[in-house]
Amino acid sequence: MMATTIGFTTDEALYAQIEKIADGNIVLSAADKAIADRRLRHAYNLIVAALVKRGVAKADVDAWADGADYQLDIATYFYVVNTAQVRQRPGDTDWLDRFDRRDELADVTLLDADGAEVAADEDVAVEVWELEES
Repeated sequence: MMATTIGFTTDEALYAQIEKIADGNIVLSAADKAIADRRLRHAYNLIVAALVKRGVAKADVDAWADGADYQLDIATYFYVVNTAQVRQRPGDTDWLDRFDRRDELADVTLLDADGAEVAADEDVAVEVWELEES
């Protein structure tokens, strides 16, 4: 099956990450893949919303070099929490927390593909915030 791009990355990349953290002890059914796809879409939308609130232009968000890593980690976190198919690893009580990178979005430095820092427009951030508060 051909990979489908959702946001920064592909559904196949998420399936591979889920299978990797499950140590190969999971076979994703069509229903599991549908859940994973929704989690991938949710992660992308959450990232866009968090960064646009900071004043980052949508085009700059989409050009973010680390976007795929963040999206995969957050989607993996959502998937595991949603399905509980991947069990806690013995002796590693915080293993799942490392995938929940949502708090990092508040102050992560965005770099584009060329390594240049993407600056936020503070005026845009204020306007977005005011729209959400009213």
